[in-house]
Amino acid sequence: MSNSTRNKRDSLESFIREQTLGPGVNGYRYVDTEDESITKRDLEKDSPLNYESEILDTVPAAVYSTGILYPEDKSNTINNSALEDKDATEPSDDGEDEDAQDTLIDENQSVEVNQMYPRTMGLTLCLTDEFLTNGSIDFNVSFRYYSKLIQDKEGLFNQRYALRCEVTPKEMNTFIDNYKLSDFYLRKINNNHFVFLSKLKPEEIKQVRERIKFIQKECALDLLKSIKSLIDIPKITEINCHLSSLKSSIYYELKNVVFKEDVKRQLYIVTQKIELIENVIVHLKDLLDIGSGSYGLWSSKLIERNVSISNIIFPESQKKQSFLYNRENDAVVIAVKSKDKHIGTNLRNIFKYDLNDKTNDFASISLNVQLSRDSRNQSNKIFLKIQAINTSVGYDESQEGNNNRYYSNFNESVNCKSFFGVKISIDRPDIVPYSEYNYEKKESINEYSEDTTTRFIYSQFKDFAIGHGCSVKWNNSEEGTLVETEYIPYCDTPEIDTVPRDKSSHSTQISDHNFISPLFLENSRAQEFKWLSIFSDAKNTEVISGILEFIESYGNWIEIKRNKKEYKSIYKDIATQELDKCEGDYLRMRSNVLDFLEGESNSDNLDSFRLMNAAMFMQLWHSTRKKEEMSSIFDSEVFDVFNRDFYSNSADDKIFSERDSASWRAFQLAFILLNLDGIFHRKEDHKWEQRNDWVDLVWFPTGGGKTEAYLGLIALTVINRRKLHNEMGGGTAAIMRYTLRLLTMQQFQRATLLIMALELMRRWNSFNLGNEPITVGLWVGKDSIPNNNADLIFEYKSKLNLNINNRIPLSNCPWCKSDIKGEEREDKEPNTLVYNRDKVHLKCTNLKCSFSFGLGRPSRKREFQGPIPVSLSDETIYQHPPTLLFGTVDKFAQLAHKVNGGLKNTKADSRRIFGRGNWEQGKPKNGYLTPDLIIQDELHLLLGPLGSGVALFESAIDQLCTREDGTRAKVISSTATTRNTQLQIAALFDRQVNLFPKPGVECDDSFFAFYKRSFKDKFNTDLTYHSKRKYIGLLPTGKTQIWMQMRLAAIIMTHRAIFELNELDENNPLDHESYQGLTRIMDCFHTTISYFNSLKEVGKTQSQVQSYILKEYRKVFNRSIRPQKLLQSMYTYGPLIESELTGRLSGEEVKNELKIVESIWSSEKRFATLNSNNETISGSVPPDFVVATNMISVGIDVSRFNTILMNSMPRNTAEYIQASSRVARSDYGLVLTIHHPFRARDVSYYEKFIEFHNKMYSYVEPISITPFTKKSVERYMGLYLSTIMRHMHNYENRHSPADITKLTTVEIEHLVNQLMSYFIERKKRLEAYGESYNVLIKNDNLTYIKTWIEVALKDWITQSNKTTVDNKDLVFNNARFKSNQEQLYVNIDEYAGNIHSNKWRIPMSLRVIDPAAAIKIHSK
Repeated sequence: MSNSTRNKRDSLESFIREQTLGPGVNGYRYVDTEDESITKRDLEKDSPLNYESEILDTVPAAVYSTGILYPEDKSNTINNSALEDKDATEPSDDGEDEDAQDTLIDENQSVEVNQMYPRTMGLTLCLTDEFLTNGSIDFNVSFRYYSKLIQDKEGLFNQRYALRCEVTPKEMNTFIDNYKLSDFYLRKINNNHFVFLSKLKPEEIKQVRERIKFIQKECALDLLKSIKSLIDIPKITEINCHLSSLKSSIYYELKNVVFKEDVKRQLYIVTQKIELIENVIVHLKDLLDIGSGSYGLWSSKLIERNVSISNIIFPESQKKQSFLYNRENDAVVIAVKSKDKHIGTNLRNIFKYDLNDKTNDFASISLNVQLSRDSRNQSNKIFLKIQAINTSVGYDESQEGNNNRYYSNFNESVNCKSFFGVKISIDRPDIVPYSEYNYEKKESINEYSEDTTTRFIYSQFKDFAIGHGCSVKWNNSEEGTLVETEYIPYCDTPEIDTVPRDKSSHSTQISDHNFISPLFLENSRAQEFKWLSIFSDAKNTEVISGILEFIESYGNWIEIKRNKKEYKSIYKDIATQELDKCEGDYLRMRSNVLDFLEGESNSDNLDSFRLMNAAMFMQLWHSTRKKEEMSSIFDSEVFDVFNRDFYSNSADDKIFSERDSASWRAFQLAFILLNLDGIFHRKEDHKWEQRNDWVDLVWFPTGGGKTEAYLGLIALTVINRRKLHNEMGGGTAAIMRYTLRLLTMQQFQRATLLIMALELMRRWNSFNLGNEPITVGLWVGKDSIPNNNADLIFEYKSKLNLNINNRIPLSNCPWCKSDIKGEEREDKEPNTLVYNRDKVHLKCTNLKCSFSFGLGRPSRKREFQGPIPVSLSDETIYQHPPTLLFGTVDKFAQLAHKVNGGLKNTKADSRRIFGRGNWEQGKPKNGYLTPDLIIQDELHLLLGPLGSGVALFESAIDQLCTREDGTRAKVISSTATTRNTQLQIAALFDRQVNLFPKPGVECDDSFFAFYKRSFKDKFNTDLTYHSKRKYIGLLPTGKTQIWMQMRLAAIIMTHRAIFELNELDENNPLDHESYQGLTRIMDCFHTTISYFNSLKEVGKTQSQVQSYILKEYRKVFNRSIRPQKLLQSMYTYGPLIESELTGRLSGEEVKNELKIVESIWSSEKRFATLNSNNETISGSVPPDFVVATNMISVGIDVSRFNTILMNSMPRNTAEYIQASSRVARSDYGLVLTIHHPFRARDVSYYEKFIEFHNKMYSYVEPISITPFTKKSVERYMGLYLSTIMRHMHNYENRHSPADITKLTTVEIEHLVNQLMSYFIERKKRLEAYGESYNVLIKNDNLTYIKTWIEVALKDWITQSNKTTVDNKDLVFNNARFKSNQEQLYVNIDEYAGNIHSNKWRIPMSLRVIDPAAAIKIHSK
């Protein structure tokens, strides 16, 4: 039995080709028994893709969905067939439904629907003009042509065409003989057995059908008796007893009731008797269907043509020359051959099939060829375009018989004039890359632009052609280049090795004919978490030496690149520019280590660095422990508590393998070393530019480990802040912001472990980390978690503590995996520390865990014990600002609303997050320091209106985080997809950006990111990139994009059963031990994600899952698998198990859906079992189908996701990369991109599919953010202004807005100038960064902002005066009308007549969207 997920993936890919492009949609089911080339094969094992002369029992256009050239429609009836969706009936389960295929038409596409039926396809490639020396072009064209087989009166048809027998010959003959079905007979021909049907008249066929119905009933009644001796099925009587109802009843019992193994096996034996009968009868019915009309049998023939055009003269003065099928050209010689047979001397009708001599009706295909020169560039390249065109006589309804109603996939005339799997190929030594660039400096800045350097580093990936209505592929070798059209293009994207390797040296052998590039740094000890930490015996000098050696390896890599021959000659300038950037990072890292960590004077900093490594080791060690492992540790006699001694002596750092210690990835450690100068301060560096003026952006492919890089920086920041500033170093040290709720929740769980590690080290009381607990707070909307203590207590008491689904983001103790419990009241004990007062604690239920505290209050804790250090309600976050604040960007809009001065309002004052406000006794009298660090993850998501809104509001955050001495928070950001990031960063953070790691000069080796590869020998020959993720592209023809996505889902789900059947061999689904090597593979490919670009598209598909998709699934299943081994019952009975990961889910629903999709597939779990309480548990499987939107595109890491359908290209390439990267993260997987035939962008990417995916990261579009335009100012300036006024200008109380009238005109003018000074200074800073930054703030923007502020303040004063006249109180928000109050803020959805000022429409979120409603119907 194969246990390779790669075999499964490759098998699935082949099956997709069989089912969409062909040949092989029916396998070797129908066969011409006189064709020995077929009958001599082992048809059970041979790939159906080899069945080029395949025979189908329906018209081919009904089952194939790509790679078809259709005839012209002269009847104008395409729309009639395609738009009948309003009245179309649902497709049947047991055949292709004529109308249903075309019903799923996208809205607003009726005008374009004829594009579904293309007549042409082709490719364009480039030749050097040397080909004009002999002036000839040779290429090949191939395709399949189907014609209907004609049945004869004598029965010769029946003697020749048969059905391959898919049961044993003995079983088939026994059934035929026992039931006297003498019209059927079995013959062995060469290596295979076939079932034949004698020639019968229509009335005889009807009689045989009736006879079979009687046999089925008779068999069912016989089997009912044996079933009743095993189980009771009262619903089935002799009247309603059928084979299908018997099987479904048994399956229901096996799945839901019967748990005894012996009874299960006896019932299974009965099902196999039923399925044997079903299997034989399906054979017989298939043969009867052929003889009773329907579509009959259609036979394929592979047509191959070689085309030669010689005597070509193409002078330089001529820009274009065409050779067309409909125009004679006597200057050239054209020869068309079929193998060695001469066919013709022109491009018209290179294949022609006469359909009706009397009406001159025929099917034909012709060619057009064009030569052209690129008028834009001086080049010796000549473009060669070859086009195939369907030149059959056009379909005209008036000329057809009564059976052909209109132009459609089921129209026999249309099928007779269509061509399938058309391919054009050309193989020449003078084919050159299609795209070639000159690398020129940008004159205005005298350096190479990012676009130019990106092209340069990806230059090793050449593209040799582009498709037209299809895609292309190529194979480039020393002998020449083969270019072919391809309807199902694929591309393996290289896997990233995070271990630096030297590709310039000879390779190292690891097995026979398997060599890999050697390591750049043989001794990786300096990357090991534990060795770098306080838990090792390594001396400080050894640590510094190891780190410097690590940094030096990067310097060596830079020198090796500089000394490459091409980088010292032809590409010297551009290579030097890029390698100088790398050297800048090398020197910065080295300087940081020498200045901040080396030497006795820096021992405290080094101690902080080693503590950070200790925290990272602790959180990693605990994250990989299972509950059972932790239980055995707790139960061991040697365990006391989790103290320093435990981690030094008992916690092994061989976490991921028995040989290697857990280590930083090279880029993670380097990024931390690079940013030491943003945490530690050089005394002589008065400007502290690296902290105040620069954003360090970690740029690494998805799944590379960016999170760990900035978690390390958070830990170091917290430790340094606590040690340096004592009690003022408490409060919020770091802020982490995300744009997506799901990402926030998942990353919060990862960061919580780090905070727990830091808090535990603080409790050890050995490292001067203070008395205030180190905590993490989750600051998100109330749909995700409770926002106040009362709701949190309810969530604990009524849900979490009763094991009911809840909104708490933790499902167990992160430290030991035990159950958790929430306290059911606020902590108001007299002896409680001020830092814990009023908190609603969460604790571990295992009394030996460090994050438990017994049955009572925290005061009852053992040594080093205490609650889990999380703050889950807004009230706790305001009262006790968490060390690490986790939140979504739009939650920060609450800063304008949640401001309330006074010690009685500490639970409602967001100023405290920034160290401002009034402070209770026991906390610093003057508050805490402002946050030191801001982390903005997934930078690419901050684009468009959201990006502009965040950027404008970030101006407020920046000021709130700026200290009196001008020190700003250090900003760290991360992304896997970035382009032209300088302007985005400047718009968002008013800083310049330093990208890390630099890409260097080659896309496959940046030192820190290395494309995994292997070679045949040590001399680096036969390079092969390693890849887990394969992208496959499809462009539907004759079908809509929606239809195609549903058919593909059905194909993928069907293949699960095919694979299981093949792997089981002689075993059955109850032989669970036979799944030992199979379970992991089945789990990896059980669930299919279907990714959509909008909730509207999600709704369309979701409404079809249990209807259309399920029926399509059954259709594909029944066509591919005969009844056996209960597979039909297990897979297709339905309903399909669905799941959803989209933005319309609440926080509790998201948590539950994640839990569901992470459940593991198991053969045992499919059937009824007993639990530990002797209760019967029904069989279940993980979801079959998950609909998703961009909620999953970042931060989701579910190892069992290995298949995704991308339903057309997302809005930008970054989203495409991020979303598709959710699969194949730990094993081989497939990304199936269904390109939309009516969208030019989709078609463009499909036509250059391989080139696009080879250089995918280079196609990421620049992000545009415009925070200071009129539209952005009108929408978000009110939020900014109200935040600044309430946090920094003493308007902290609800009742303080009336104080505005106390200001004189001069004071108002002074206030305006104060507010404007930030924007004026920001404009000056941007001008200093460079000319390209001037577009962000112009003088016109400043003028408009000033005017806006003046009007807003005037409106404020007017509203204040009005409320005074009306004898009312003016408050900022939440006016209590019974208390005679008016509010300054205008609700976003306020009635137009009640809006006193548009300037004061203050949103509660940065995502201001129109109201929407989603209706979900839950079946009982």
